[in-house]
Amino acid sequence: MRRFLLAPISPLARFLRLTAAACLFLMMLLSVIDVIGRYFMRPLFGATEMIQLLLAITIFAAIGLTSLARGHVTVDILEPIIDRYAARPRRRLVQFASLLTFAMIVHQLSRIALTSAATERRTLVLEWPVAWAIGLCAIFMLAAFWIELATPRPNHSNDDPANASEENRS
Repeated sequence: MRRFLLAPISPLARFLRLTAAACLFLMMLLSVIDVIGRYFMRPLFGATEMIQLLLAITIFAAIGLTSLARGHVTVDILEPIIDRYAARPRRRLVQFASLLTFAMIVHQLSRIALTSAATERRTLVLEWPVAWAIGLCAIFMLAAFWIELATPRPNHSNDDPANASEENRS
């Protein structure tokens, strides 16, 4: 079962990386063009709105990559203590909480995207339909859910002093 789930993770991660990188590049390009345009009194019309849409897409594409890299924020004060006594239950609880959170976000984003499509909701300045962007964010969150579900959990924390190499200790 796990092999079936893991097979598409690598191409999915590559797609998420490319999407996030392309969106970041486009945000940078739009910002540069807008700033140069402002210098000549010709700012790029709707640049702020385009950057906002690209930012949302970038964030939701990166959530799955963060989950794949196990790069979530942790509380360094508590984690070593908890890992010493209850590492496995903590990992299971964190995975369950992540899956539940991702599922709720997918559900909400899907509802908002469908409502936006039904009501033909548009951006204020450019009057672009927003359902596609919200739907894309929902798809990226579904990918994050899949990644969180399919990727194996490490047996120990990299921050655990008992498992750290000598060069990482200070």
